[in-house]
Amino acid sequence: MAVCAGTTREDFDGRKVIELKYEAYRPMAQQELMKICRQVRQRWDVINICIVHRLGFASHGILWHLDP
Repeated sequence: MAVCAGTTREDFDGRKVIELKYEAYRPMAQQELMKICRQVRQRWDVINICIVHRLGFASHGILWHLDP
């Protein structure tokens, strides 16, 4: 199992971070996520794959993750 998690920083390069906005060009993002799934299946014997592509706003200090 692989889990990726991230925390939005409170500051960056000496400047206060209020929030981040994650955007995506959905057709390209979906195509790339499917490409990652194919690569994973070619390399490892996996049963299921779950990928979450974070979109929207994230305030500083927010920990976002996918619980296994």
